Formats: sequence, structure tokens, C-alpha cells
Amino acid sequence: MANAGTRTCATTDTLDSLSRGASAGAWRRRSRLTSTRADGVANEREYAKDLSRRLRRQAAPGKFGCVQADALWSESERKHLRPGHHWIFEFGEADSGSCEKQAFKLAPRSWKVYEGTRYYDGEAAMVVKRWFHRTDDDASGCTFVEFDPKKHTAAGAPPVALLFNSNKLRGVFGVDKFKQLGRSGMRTRGAGVVELQGAGETRFVLDSENDSSMRDECVRCGSVLQ
Repeated sequence: MANAGTRTCATTDTLDSLSRGASAGAWRRRSRLTSTRADGVANEREYAKDLSRRLRRQAAPGKFGCVQADALWSESERKHLRPGHHWIFEFGEADSGSCEKQAFKLAPRSWKVYEGTRYYDGEAAMVVKRWFHRTDDDASGCTFVEFDPKKHTAAGAPPVALLFNSNKLRGVFGVDKFKQLGRSGMRTRGAGVVELQGAGETRFVLDSENDSSMRDECVRCGSVLQ
């Protein structure tokens, strides 16, 4: 993570002007975040810890969530890359009936690797039922289809993980913020919905204000993808 001197996110005026040239809903309000070399990374980590603790209390099987993306899933994602890049998923259910397969209570500064992911004290392995993949035809990045490993995974790539570390959780929301459009091959354009020719996959539209809010949270937590 680059942390040389002061880091400042794009200003509100800059992104407002960009939004007028992009698809409606692609960019909304952006907050300004400034951090110093001395305390920037530490503040980001503490903010991320507090945020994930609050969001874990809201999580439940059947709800949807947002995970901060620290790397591209594939090169096809690059067209949607903007500050605060994230992935969307539906929470799954662990044997306990909650979304947490394992919570970790560890000594300070110690860690444990669980099913390929490192966890520290107070973190949890969150269960994913399914991931969602942005569609290529919506420049706003707010239209999704269910991720299909057979179609969306490169040959030879490892299986997609269905667990993630709770410290990357950046949003929890319900169907009112992630609406299903059906299987008629539809996408958003501005404030409306446009039907495309031919039948397609079931599509879901993420509320654009919710998208902006979660991107803000990713940036505040130290997102490095720009």
C-alpha cells in the first residue's frame, strides 16, 4: 500500500463533473479523505475494525453484502475499476445458523490461517452463498448477474472461495437495495430500465447511492485499487 506523505481522494467537484460524462448512476458524491504518513494506515485499520464489528451484527443468511476488493478478480473487471472497488455477494448459512463459520479469539499480534485465509483476534470467517459479477454492458457497474464459475473463471484458476475475512466487509443490505430484474435481458440506463433483445441471465441492480456509500467505506478503510 502506497503511503508516502499525504494521500487525498478525488474531491466532490471532480467526481461530480466526471459523473456528467459517464452513465447516470456511475458516480455520485465522493468524500475527501486525507491521511498523514504517521497515522494514516493505523487509522484506516482501526476504522475497518470498527466498521466490520458493526456490520457483522447486521449480517444474516439471505441478506447481501459488499466486500472490499484489493485485487482484480479478472482483467475483465478493469473496465469497472474506480476508487473503492468492491464485490457483491449473498450471505450463506453456517452450521450454527449464523453467517459466521468461525470466529477467532487470539492473543494480541498473533494470527491463524483458516482454509487459506489469515485471521487475527476478533475477526471471523464469513460464509458466502453466491457471488455476483458485473455485466459488461452497464458502464455504471451497478448491474450484476450471479457469478457462474464455469463461465466466469479462467481455465486452470483455483475454485472461488466461499469464505472471506470479516475485516473486508463494507456493507450489508437487503433486496430493497439489490433488486432482481428477471431473465428478460435487461439493464439500467439513467433512472429507468431498458429491455435488451433476447433472453438472458437473471440480473440484479444495485442501488447507486448504496454503491457510492460502500465505495466511500472502502476508501476510508485503505482501498488501494484505483
